[in-house]
Amino acid sequence: MAAPSFDAIVVGSGITGGWAAKELCERGLKTLVLEAGRPIDPARDYVEHVPPWQMKFRGFGDRKALERDQFIQRHCYACNEYSGKFFVNDRENPYTFDSDKPFHWIRGRQVGGKSIMWGRQVYRWSDLDFEANARDGFGVDWPIRYADIAPWYDYVEQFIGISGEALGLPQLPDGKFLPPMSLNCAEQVTAWPSGSRPNESSRSAGSRSSPHRTAAARRAITVGPASVAASRIRTSTASASPFRRPAPRGASRCGRTASCTV
Repeated sequence: MAAPSFDAIVVGSGITGGWAAKELCERGLKTLVLEAGRPIDPARDYVEHVPPWQMKFRGFGDRKALERDQFIQRHCYACNEYSGKFFVNDRENPYTFDSDKPFHWIRGRQVGGKSIMWGRQVYRWSDLDFEANARDGFGVDWPIRYADIAPWYDYVEQFIGISGEALGLPQLPDGKFLPPMSLNCAEQVTAWPSGSRPNESSRSAGSRSSPHRTAAARRAITVGPASVAASRIRTSTASASPFRRPAPRGASRCGRTASCTV
């Protein structure tokens, strides 16, 4: 029996590798994807529907175990009892960094890589971001600018589906949006003072009365089975670069919020 042959081999099934494999397959190339991590078992691994009171540590995780085994990964807000299993064991995966420039390397090792762990917020970078290194004198200047990558943002967003509102903010370029998501019950109660709640049609059209979702133009991604690990350009752009200084945890360039449906 002849050994199998492939037109392309992709190492890693995460954000970048998943998209690369998708593109190669769609163009007719016989593609092999190599992944060092374990497979995902949805029945066992996807537990976000479990209420906190049914979790041993109420969703926060075993703090002693985190400090012992995931002392770097625990700096990510998502490394908790629900999702901590997707983050590497830092004792088994050591690395070094300059003590004057500490770097928290958040890593995942499973089919899908960090696409399983990301926050599903897909903001476009603007030239404010691409020029930051040169302006701050930090690292290496990006060899591209927003105009170079804008068509590719369009290409990816139309495949994965981004929900949001176009506001024309130069620091956060608009994309190819699906309609903004409706407010949930709690947001409807808290978004407007008593007696001033807008009607359903204005809300659905993207009323700017709400500081929480529509006015904040939160952009949420709807992930379907077809996208699997192949759809995270905003996150992959930020996380894959060895040159970009990581933003402070929890910070947002413009103060917008985001949410998602899966």
